[in-house]
Amino acid sequence: MFSDNDDDTSIRNIIVIHAIENGHNSGCTTILLAESENQRDEWVEFLNISKKEALDRKNCPEDLGFPGNLQRTCRQIYSSNLTQYGIGVVIMCSYMTGIFLLIVNLIMWYMYICIHID
Repeated sequence: MFSDNDDDTSIRNIIVIHAIENGHNSGCTTILLAESENQRDEWVEFLNISKKEALDRKNCPEDLGFPGNLQRTCRQIYSSNLTQYGIGVVIMCSYMTGIFLLIVNLIMWYMYICIHID
């Protein structure tokens, strides 16, 4: 990668970009070698500006109109952990209520049978 006549200045002009694992570029590291410190500084500035713009787009998504914004909001609410836990509790309570009502009906049926047999 480097020849014997390279000095420390060329090593200082290396830019290493680490990607997010399972994200774009599959988490692979990208290494860039600038010809000078000025070029390296320009690249770093450009990368920082690009990163800021990407984060701004991610944090402030575009306006999709009323239906699209409502759909996005519903998706965010439904996919939150709190909502999923709440839905799980409602399902469990429904199941327990069904069991309770079955037991109550069996007791009432047993009492009805006992009263009419005597």
